[in-house]
Amino acid sequence: MRFIAFSAGILRALVKVQFTVLGIFAFSCGVILLYRLAVLPPPVLLLGATLPALFWFLPIRQLFSAAFWSIAIGFSLGVFWAGLSAHERLEERLPAGLEGKKFMFPDMSVTSRLLAVLTASVSASV
Repeated sequence: MRFIAFSAGILRALVKVQFTVLGIFAFSCGVILLYRLAVLPPPVLLLGATLPALFWFLPIRQLFSAAFWSIAIGFSLGVFWAGLSAHERLEERLPAGLEGKKFMFPDMSVTSRLLAVLTASVSASV
């Protein structure tokens, strides 16, 4: 009897692992889909992509299988995460007034001198 209970516990754990793998795969597909788009959707639409994750808390979740929810939630969260990170990266731009100007940071002078010495020594040895 203990063996049956033990094997049932292992079976439940394997099913959870299977749904976790499905969710991770769906998350990756959502990220890949968003990166393949030519134009990023606005953040409002990205927020709408999280609706399947919000449906998890409603009684509607009992109408679909756990595999469906794992795929739907993973995919929608992948699209949402990739979209938000892409929007964050696009917001980090150099101000228009600084474009084309040369400037040097004080702590970079030592590094640039060291780089010049190293490149000179490498070119001399060749």
